[in-house]
Amino acid sequence: MADDIELLESKHSARDILQRIRLIRQHLGEEVLDQPLPNGRYAIDDLLDALAGFLTARRIAQGEAVRLPDPPDIDLILDREMAIWY
Repeated sequence: MADDIELLESKHSARDILQRIRLIRQHLGEEVLDQPLPNGRYAIDDLLDALAGFLTARRIAQGEAVRLPDPPDIDLILDREMAIWY
């Protein structure tokens, strides 16, 4: 999500959380931030991770995501591709 912005290492400071919220707003729109939060207990960084995962899934579905490595490595036991998508 960050493109040329260098993210700070922690997701646990207020500054870093706000930076990630700005990135989510930029990529997913303001309306995402207006949605009610799910019931239950969770940490804010877990919610931010879930939204980042949603963005990646959408980019894969739209054919816009990048895969590393490309071509991916293969897990020889499970016979599955191993790659990071973003």
